[in-house]
Amino acid sequence: MGKQRQSWSVEEKLATVLAVLNGRQSVAEVARQRGVNENQVYRWKEHFLDAGRQGLNGARA
Repeated sequence: MGKQRQSWSVEEKLATVLAVLNGRQSVAEVARQRGVNENQVYRWKEHFLDAGRQGLNGARA
C-alpha cells in the first residue's frame, strides 16, 4: 500500500513560510526540518504572498 498524504494545518504552513520570509532559515533548511518537499514550501510561499494567510487554506501538501 502507498504512503498516506500528509495534511498540514494553516498554522503549520504559515510558520513554515514565515521562517523562510524572515530570513532565519533557507527553504532547503525548513523543508528538511519539517519533512516537506522544497517545491511545496515554494508553493506555500507563493500562495501566502498572493493572498496572505487565506491563501494557505486551500494550498495542499
